[in-house]
Amino acid sequence: KMAATLKGNTWFVEKLSPKEQEVVTVTPEIKHNVLITGCQNVVVKVEAKCTKITLDASSKSAVICKDLVSSVEVVNCKKVQVQADGTLPQAQLDKSSGVTLFLQSPASRGVAIFTAQCSEVNVIVPGEGENADPKEHAVAEQFESKFVNGKLVTEPVAHVSAS
Repeated sequence: KMAATLKGNTWFVEKLSPKEQEVVTVTPEIKHNVLITGCQNVVVKVEAKCTKITLDASSKSAVICKDLVSSVEVVNCKKVQVQADGTLPQAQLDKSSGVTLFLQSPASRGVAIFTAQCSEVNVIVPGEGENADPKEHAVAEQFESKFVNGKLVTEPVAHVSAS
């Protein structure tokens, strides 16, 4: 059975790559951090409120969390999912592609999402009403910078789909 180990204030889930998808459960205290690194094909369920969760150098993996004091960080990852079922103040995504954030609770939708060198980042929220489909929102990847009144102004490029 795959397990997480606690060292100091950090739970480590490291270098797991099972053939079949495995679920690893972590039950942290509020002052704990969770570091998931070098994993493939793993779902980490964080069962209690903690300070921060970091998903690093992992692929085809997911994190399901309740409440976070600080943030979730996704660094150097490919095809990963983060599901926030409670409070999520910040999501920091760096050098990653194919990241999907599922914001399941009203509390998670107050999140500030920061991206740097990322592609294929999507945010999914439940639809309005019980039988409504979830709504998917793409995070901008392309930006336009131009001088306006002597200041450089940068804005996301709005992609207009041809219908």
